[in-house]
Amino acid sequence: MDRLGPSIGNRQMKSDKPQADAAIAESLFNRARGYRHEATKIFMPAGSEAPVYAPYVKHYPPDTNAALAWLSRRQQEKWKDRQEVNVTGTIAQRLAQMTPEERGAFALDLVAQARHRLIDAGVIIEHEPEPAPGVEPDEDA
Repeated sequence: MDRLGPSIGNRQMKSDKPQADAAIAESLFNRARGYRHEATKIFMPAGSEAPVYAPYVKHYPPDTNAALAWLSRRQQEKWKDRQEVNVTGTIAQRLAQMTPEERGAFALDLVAQARHRLIDAGVIIEHEPEPAPGVEPDEDA
């Protein structure tokens, strides 16, 4: 396999870019699928005068990260990391699909959520309501 040397001029690098991209794409593809290649182990047994050469096939299993990288670039709509969720419908459409009881419960829930957020923000301080002017408070309560 040919490799590009470390001291490549800018002009040469631009002209070799398609070739370099193709080599990297092929390497990534092979890593994603898993691959094998012939290799040789060299042993020097004790007391031997010559090394022993043992040919074998080196196996690299498929790499999930390489497969995801490959697929996310080739089929972006299916494999990108972030899925876009298209939420359609306005509040008016959601409310129109609810029964009157569901709408009432939804409204009460929104009021309670808003009240709690205002209390948490310190905008509203919870207290007992004061009687209206001119109305005497109940002594039983």
